[in-house]
Amino acid sequence: GGGGGGSGSRSFEGASAADLDEWLRDFESTGGLTLDADQRHCCDIACRRRQHLFYSGPGGVGKSLVTRAIVGFFKHTLPDWHNKIAIVAPTGIAAMHIGGTTYHSATGIGVPQLSSDFKRMWGRKEVVRRWEVILLDEVSMASGEVTTPPS
Repeated sequence: GGGGGGSGSRSFEGASAADLDEWLRDFESTGGLTLDADQRHCCDIACRRRQHLFYSGPGGVGKSLVTRAIVGFFKHTLPDWHNKIAIVAPTGIAAMHIGGTTYHSATGIGVPQLSSDFKRMWGRKEVVRRWEVILLDEVSMASGEVTTPPS
């Protein structure tokens, strides 16, 4: 599931550092957890700056908390968020943990056996093109065919 944080929706384009800080304070007070400086920095990179982000670490350091904060902020600020955000993971269990789906299902590729199987996703190209954010959790479990661009 996503984090808490206020109601309503504002345009993401207008989200400022103050908007993110306010939302994160709400998220923390609702969930009873506090993000540390590094976790807040990850949220800033993904949510306000809208830059690519890779964050990792051993179990128990709060990666899932950061993921819930990022997803929650996008859900709060992006109108029609369910069409603009792909919340995906390589396995069903990992996807359920973040409130998403497998990338196989989201892209329509199913379980690919050959590189050419990836062409199936073009049947969903309009869906994929609407995505403004792709959050891929547990990337270390993703197959090389998914994370390596075709040559």
